[in-house]
Order: sequence, then structure tokens, then C-alpha cells
Amino acid sequence: MPVSFKKTTVKSAAPVAAKAAAPVVVEAEVVEIEDEIPFDLEDSNVVVVQAAEATEADVPVQAVPQAAAEIPEEAAPSVSKFSHQGEAAKAKWDRAEDDTQIPYRYRMKVGETKKITFLDGDLDQTGFFENVSIFEHTMQVGNNYPTYACTENCPDPKDNEPCPLCAQSGRQPYMVAFFTVIDHTGYQNKQGKQIKDVTRVFAAKRRTMSTLLHIAAKRGGLAGCRFDVMRLEGHANTGETFDFVKKFPVQALCDKYKTKPIDPAMATNYKTREELIQLGFGGVPIGAESSNVIGADIDVDEAL
Repeated sequence: MPVSFKKTTVKSAAPVAAKAAAPVVVEAEVVEIEDEIPFDLEDSNVVVVQAAEATEADVPVQAVPQAAAEIPEEAAPSVSKFSHQGEAAKAKWDRAEDDTQIPYRYRMKVGETKKITFLDGDLDQTGFFENVSIFEHTMQVGNNYPTYACTENCPDPKDNEPCPLCAQSGRQPYMVAFFTVIDHTGYQNKQGKQIKDVTRVFAAKRRTMSTLLHIAAKRGGLAGCRFDVMRLEGHANTGETFDFVKKFPVQALCDKYKTKPIDPAMATNYKTREELIQLGFGGVPIGAESSNVIGADIDVDEAL
């Protein structure tokens, strides 16, 4: 398809004194070439700018040095110090979850069935779980649901701090116990590959804790127990029915799947009162007075 464009040439006249401005001669001609343009200009995002006619006043020779007028064929790319490319980027993507400070939590969709194995969940002398339990909030920030430990529900009252999350939401925190499970069903990544046998934090709330405690009393604890789990309704996102399959030695499981129980200190996102305030909690963010999204306290079991 023929393409027409205007070719403008700027030339210097005969040499003059060193300090005198050389007159400019502007020549314009229409050049026609054959080219195939792979898109419709009218439907594309291409912005066509028409150049103005050059005049002697517009383009003084002194203002356009020859070196500055020359454009390199290929400019060097600008690379940020935060950029990862090639093999380095691939390695970071492969290890993205391992590099995350807070381990991912085990979750299920409504109607989903999974196979999991507990790596902890022994019972103490009182018949209750040895696992760590805390009070926490789940906050909605945009489309994310981060969880934070409540700062005023410590076992020792002298460690309590006024909780900005309690003040902002007006709701009491919920209690949750942390277990470690191997999710044998796993998940499908963005490339369509099924990732199996991944270690997850199993965060059990009150209803799930009652179910697990009943099972643990019959099985001598949960550590090493494998279950087929199903989530029937939109309540507990960790599942509602636990069908016992078999119990295995925990160390044998750790050796086979190259894993170990997750440190309870890594299972939750604890921040001080000052840190939470710096994140914008404890009041209505500027510009969000009419929004009920940022910072709203929700029950993640119902939301996901």
C-alpha cells in the first residue's frame, strides 16, 4: 500500500563568519513508498502529529548542533535496579512463595474436595491441642484480605496495646488456631501446571476447632492423620467434613515431602500498634470517607 509523507531537509548555506548565524534553506518534497501497515490507522492507538513548517526563525543553526541532531539507531534500555530478567526472573518466580515471609494459608472453594495430612495437632494433658492460638482480624484492603494479630488480646495483660483494628472496625477479633498441613491436591498455577504436596498453614476457627478436637480425641491427636476434606457451604474455608484415611509417622512424612511443621511465630502477621497506624488503620484514610472497602473488618470465611 503506498504511503505518503512529507520529507523536510534543513541545509546550511555558504560558510560565513564564525559568529554569524548561517541562513537556513528549507526544502520540502513528498516521498511515496510501498509498505504494508499491519493495522488500521483509524482504529489504532497511533497518534499522528503533523509537523509545522520550519522557518529561519524557528530553527537557528546554533540551537541545533550537529551532534545533538543525530539520533542513535538503538538507544540503550533503561534498567531499574529492581528489575529481574531472564534466568534470574524465572528463579524468583519459582521461589516467590518460598521467599514470602508469612506462609500461605490453606483454603478451599465451595464444593471442592481435597486430600490433606496434618503434621501437628497433638493433644496436651488437658485434652486440648498443643498448637498456638491467637486473636486476629481479617481486613479488606481493595481485593486483598490481610490478617493481623489483635494487639490488645495478649495472654499477659501488661503486653496489651490499644488495637487500631478494633477501633476502626468496631468488631471483636476472632480466635484462630494454627496447624500445619500438606495439601496433596494442591493447586493449578497460572501456567496450567498442577502443583501438589504443598505445605500450608491451616487456620482453624471456632466451628472447625470443635470438629477437629472431636476427631483428635478419637485418633490420639491429628499429627500424621490424612483426611479427604470437603467444603459444602460458604462457611469455613478450610472445609467442613473430614473423612479419615490413615495415620502416618510425622517424621516419615517430613522426610518424604521434604518439609516440616511451620513455626507458629511465622503463621500470623503481627504488627505493633504504631506499625498498624502507619499502614493506615485506626481511622478513615484520606479520601476514603465515603468508602466502605478500605479497612473494613470482614469474615474471610464468608468472603472467599
